[in-house]
Amino acid sequence: MSLLRNLASGLLTFLIVPLLVIFLFANNFTNTLLNQNNFLGTLSANKTYTTITKDILPSLIIDTVAGGEDKQGIPKEVITKVVNNVDKDLLAKDLERTVGDVYRYATGVSQTLETKIDLQPYVNSLRDQIKPGFLDYYANLPACTPEQEKAFNSSTDSSITCQLKGVSGAQAADKEGIDQTVADLIISAPKTITITKNQIIFDPPLNKNQPESNNFSLENVKNTSVAVRPATTYLLLAVAGMLLLLFLIHLPNFRAGLRSVAWVLVSASIVPLVISTAFLFFVSPNTLINFFATTLNVKNGSSYQETILGLINSNIYDLAHKIFQGVQIQGIILLALGIVLFATAFVLDKRHKEAHREHHEETSATVAIQN
Repeated sequence: MSLLRNLASGLLTFLIVPLLVIFLFANNFTNTLLNQNNFLGTLSANKTYTTITKDILPSLIIDTVAGGEDKQGIPKEVITKVVNNVDKDLLAKDLERTVGDVYRYATGVSQTLETKIDLQPYVNSLRDQIKPGFLDYYANLPACTPEQEKAFNSSTDSSITCQLKGVSGAQAADKEGIDQTVADLIISAPKTITITKNQIIFDPPLNKNQPESNNFSLENVKNTSVAVRPATTYLLLAVAGMLLLLFLIHLPNFRAGLRSVAWVLVSASIVPLVISTAFLFFVSPNTLINFFATTLNVKNGSSYQETILGLINSNIYDLAHKIFQGVQIQGIILLALGIVLFATAFVLDKRHKEAHREHHEETSATVAIQN
């Protein structure tokens, strides 16, 4: 009977320890990534939406639209001025609302998804401000030297960088094809972006020669989130049941049951404590950003790429920090519970030995009296 008890105890211990370790990491993973206060709160705390709308998008737009030898004929200074006049705070609020809607659907909080970003005000801003901006830009240019004017007239793809002799702002705009460029931008620029559970719809489409893609789907993500959320609870119940069984196996030896449960709790706390403590003490934001920079091959000097990298790094580091901090706290709780149970078993053992000794002494005294 003792052999069977020991075999059952060893098997349960072998199962419970890794399951408890898995639970600690899975529980904190879900509590961080599937909890909108933690996840969306981290994005807001790192000023994600403001950074995207004020730093990243303007740089992308300027690099894409600004004129050059092989680009559209709108000077970078003009695009920069126009972009700087866009209401970025309103765009940041739209982006935050959209991300929140998508997140709530993907995590199963919402059952439907159809969220829209209205880009029409920003398209209108481009339409109304680009040409006036170019006229102001041209009016403030220095007069061309004869060499500059000759170089411009002899080339078909040079951009205007000085005031041409006898050429007004309107004529310069015609030479640069500003009206046509603006018209092309207005026609091709999306007016709305609609996100549903199965599609991201640009209106008008980004590529008119191809239909909207239907490969995008959040439904699988939602189903996974809904399945994972209660899984940690079931895992905890299973572990609790096995711990109870481990304790009952040792009855009527109450103290041995406590020691077995304590040993499991202490053993299961060691790996999570070591991993979480190592991360919290040795992994810094700089460690992660160097890793991401190498992995994503981000080149120095690319300001918006560096900003994107910094934003990704900040959010991932803060989320990982919350996960490992939770693991560390729960690991300490397990360790403390194990120590308490060990101490309780030790005290009970001591009392049992004292009671046994007193009983033995009383028995010896009674035998002596009878003799």
